[in-house]
Amino acid sequence: MPKGVRLPTFFFQNTIQKSVKIKYKLHFSEYMSSKSLALMVSFCLMFCTTILPFSSAEDEWTENEPLTWGIEYDWSNLEEDVEIVSGYPLRDVIDDMTNAANYAGFNLTYVQASSGSTLFYIEQWEGTEIVTITDADGDPHYVNKRFTTFTLRQGMLYDAALLFNWDDENETIDGTLSYEMNQLTIIDAMYTEYVTADLEIVGADLWMTTDFEMSMSVGVSGQIEAGGESVAVDTRLDIEIGHEITSMDSEMRLHEPNDVYDRLQSADNGENVNPDCGWSFCGGTISTSFNTTSEYQVSVTGLPTEEIGLEVDEFDLQISDSYPDSGSDIRDFDFELSYDFRCCDTQVVEVDSGTSLNVKEAYALPMTPGMSETMAFSLYSALDGSDSNPNMAEIIGEEYEGWLDDMSDDLEGSDVFVCNNGEEIPVSWVNDGEDDCSDGSDEGVEDGVLTEFEQKLDVMLAALDDSNIEKTLSAFDEKLNNLVSDYELAAPYGGAEIFALWNDEEARFVGMMVIVRDDINGTWYNLLGPESNIYSDAPIPVSIEYLTGSDAELAEQQAHHDVTLRSLAPEENHDSSGVRDALGDDSESSEGTTDSDGEDLGNRIPTLSLFTTISLLGLVALGRERSNR
Repeated sequence: MPKGVRLPTFFFQNTIQKSVKIKYKLHFSEYMSSKSLALMVSFCLMFCTTILPFSSAEDEWTENEPLTWGIEYDWSNLEEDVEIVSGYPLRDVIDDMTNAANYAGFNLTYVQASSGSTLFYIEQWEGTEIVTITDADGDPHYVNKRFTTFTLRQGMLYDAALLFNWDDENETIDGTLSYEMNQLTIIDAMYTEYVTADLEIVGADLWMTTDFEMSMSVGVSGQIEAGGESVAVDTRLDIEIGHEITSMDSEMRLHEPNDVYDRLQSADNGENVNPDCGWSFCGGTISTSFNTTSEYQVSVTGLPTEEIGLEVDEFDLQISDSYPDSGSDIRDFDFELSYDFRCCDTQVVEVDSGTSLNVKEAYALPMTPGMSETMAFSLYSALDGSDSNPNMAEIIGEEYEGWLDDMSDDLEGSDVFVCNNGEEIPVSWVNDGEDDCSDGSDEGVEDGVLTEFEQKLDVMLAALDDSNIEKTLSAFDEKLNNLVSDYELAAPYGGAEIFALWNDEEARFVGMMVIVRDDINGTWYNLLGPESNIYSDAPIPVSIEYLTGSDAELAEQQAHHDVTLRSLAPEENHDSSGVRDALGDDSESSEGTTDSDGEDLGNRIPTLSLFTTISLLGLVALGRERSNR
């Protein structure tokens, strides 16, 4: 049992009777809404934890004090950190792609700008009040409370542009691809775990709120000229999505108390602990009630409908809606995650200034056992929605399918056949046994009838096949391989491992760590994590900051006020001038969306930054592999 938790004698006497199930019922004169009560209590608990003073007089940590750790990252450092981890100078790789394109005879420009921050904190402490709860079978248990709060803040801005221009004497391809997006994620969760005197889990309650907002714009513009024909494109996709869980309360109860804590405490290095024993009574049930609000707006404009003989905006798509939802759900619950302890020695880490704990290393999520599963089950219920309202994915999917069906009907309705000499006849005259085209091209038509636009594309593709575009791309590939082969990968580390930190005495995960190996001397270093007596700090660090103790608590308290995109990703820290210059002064950005405090969010792309980075590195690596072959 954790130190600092003193349970009265009657508690131990009654827990001896746990093999004898005493069924009982609690009667109330009137029933209070469990959802409103849980919400009120959760807010009170979260408020109390922020003002609760330390009870220790000499920096000696006890379980009744919060144990807090967290991670913070500034996304403007992404390119530098990718270079540190991979050894590839990303900016130089992009420049080499541009130089290789110039050598091959075309222009290629790629620019991007990313900024924002990710803040993540976990705080844990012990309760001192003994309460009685019933398990999934209605049997009573005296339990103590253990609290865990989960705080996540993420705000990201991203802009990117890719410009391509190629031509020979007769053919030209000129295109611009632009990306803009913003993204805001807010998660606050309070997990109250109920354990017996033997630290067996009987159940848990979860209170959680979330707010997710995203807006994205993708623009494709340009022109292709080939075979005396041309096609112009100026298409734009705009998406705005918002989903907020304004309140969510979940109650998880097991059929039998689970002894996963005892097994974690007694596990040796190299052992595996699976909290799910595989029998039905090891699981339980989880009930969730939720209130959500959802909104979306999807727009597709600028499709080249004139090329196929339709109105300019014939295929434009405009759908939007906003709606609240509420409901409840109950389903089976089971522990899904296992814990694999590494084979290495126990280390000592600093969990606060001057305070250290012995920890074991485990391949696992650094969260309270059962918390991640409870959050996942609850989020699924809220996102899936109630029976009275379809979820957002279903609504958008139905609208999109209807749009595609209408488009197909219009495309199949073309009734004109263009002869090889340019004459036009009704499509019904094709292959009717008579030469209706003066050149006879309407008879013997195979594979169906090509529309005028399809015939136009055939002419253009044939012309491009006869051009030097394939030779140009081959020259680009060869030159890029030569340029990147000059790089001697200077990745400082040859391997990495990530694991959670488990402390036997306190019976909880107290943090996480990422270690990296120096291939030259074989030494493992601490790249991310608390101070350790085994792993020295990595000689070449990345920009991720790991916080412990009072520093983490102060940062967590500040994060509760950072609930807007402007506070997490300030516009003044986002330099997108290179993207704007590449797109030209006449480039326009979308109107954007407005976050909860009425501030304009703008439109940026967060996830594409990481995706683009990985793609570019993959392109270079593939080129080097082909060169080696």
